[in-house]
Amino acid sequence: MNFFPVPINGAVLIAERKTGILRAYVGSRDYNEEKRSGSVNFLTSLRSPGSTLKPWIYVSALDRGILNPNSILDDSEFQSGGYTPSNFNAHYKRDLKLKDALLTSRNIPAIEVLEKLNPQSVEADIRSVIGKNATQRPEAGLSLAVGGFYLSPEELAKLYLVIGNEGTPINLKFLDGENRSATHESKFSSSTTNTLLVLLSKINSLGDLEIVKTGTAAHRQDAWAVMLTKDHLLVVWLGTPQNQSTTSLTGAGAALPLAREIRAALDLKEFRATEKLGRERSTLASRFENVNQAACKKLIVYPEDQAWLRSEDLEIAVRGKSNSIEWFVNGETTKLNKDSVRLEEEGFHKITASTSECEETVSIFVEVKGRP
Repeated sequence: MNFFPVPINGAVLIAERKTGILRAYVGSRDYNEEKRSGSVNFLTSLRSPGSTLKPWIYVSALDRGILNPNSILDDSEFQSGGYTPSNFNAHYKRDLKLKDALLTSRNIPAIEVLEKLNPQSVEADIRSVIGKNATQRPEAGLSLAVGGFYLSPEELAKLYLVIGNEGTPINLKFLDGENRSATHESKFSSSTTNTLLVLLSKINSLGDLEIVKTGTAAHRQDAWAVMLTKDHLLVVWLGTPQNQSTTSLTGAGAALPLAREIRAALDLKEFRATEKLGRERSTLASRFENVNQAACKKLIVYPEDQAWLRSEDLEIAVRGKSNSIEWFVNGETTKLNKDSVRLEEEGFHKITASTSECEETVSIFVEVKGRP
């Protein structure tokens, strides 16, 4: 029985988490249902992803050092230019732990973190993963955090495969070998993606451990549930064929129960990301775990934290307040060449200055002049 005043269709995708091989691919509930646009493959249709991109925002911030697993985020009224978003229920909770902000899908904390990251750079990362035709879409800006950057279920699956595959994109593959992805460039460290999966993990009302993110479009025309299990990625979409608004369609209320039923029917095993929490530590970080960083003086004069730099040849000048500084790029030791460090590629990088007693890290974004 359909409890909605407008037609609702649905689509389901299941892929192997480590290979990208598609094990289930249902683009519509019934090909012959004209009322529900049954002949449309909704797995390739662009729809509003609601809150399902929030994990991508947070893993980006974790990877760039803007957040840590214990960060406290501000959930209060927000305005940027003429943009004045609110939470889904229009209520605010003030200070929230990162895990709580993620699991309760608060809009304002995600938007504020996206603003710190720079929405254009986050969107560029997303476009590079989802591949062809991504450049044809308008920029979403800060609305990316709340469903403003439209994606197909296939494309959303590609993004979650990055998170589920230790930060590296893998191809979505049909059994006939067709390739629907185009990049293998690592996006995040394995430790960062593991941290994000731990933050997403929870015991549900049925007593099961699950890693899942739901999403609901602004006008409740799209409802999503994306679930990571031990070996698989499951994407469920429910929505109105012509983007008609509804008053009651939500990810948590409609897509999530269906995802749970599918998981149970197929006996998809739980993904225990919590087993690795805190075990993956960088050599650099472990050197200073007992240091009171607040008591350390500022070490890096240039570049400034969150700087956006344009370079001729990926040679970046660095200056410190001490001659005894040891420099690191993305956690790896590096030698100065006339007061500069050489980067491997464009994009986000972490520059760390270290002495025998203290360290300081800044995050920068670098682009090469003249490149399209």
